[in-house]
Amino acid sequence: MVQHGIGIGPPMIHTTLGEGAAQCWARVGAERCAPTTREQARAALSEGGAEPCQIRRPDTVLVLPG
Repeated sequence: MVQHGIGIGPPMIHTTLGEGAAQCWARVGAERCAPTTREQARAALSEGGAEPCQIRRPDTVLVLPG
């Protein structure tokens, strides 16, 4: 899922996969959070300037080159 900010900084990518999912506050349906596909998340992290959640580590779970 993608978390859109309040106009400061890049969006953040979260995932429901991986060990950190239970510890992260972001949930689908939460304000500023929207579902995204695996491909969209990979593109946002590798090309779109989005930041990975430091708890859920989607860059590791989604196996980004790098």
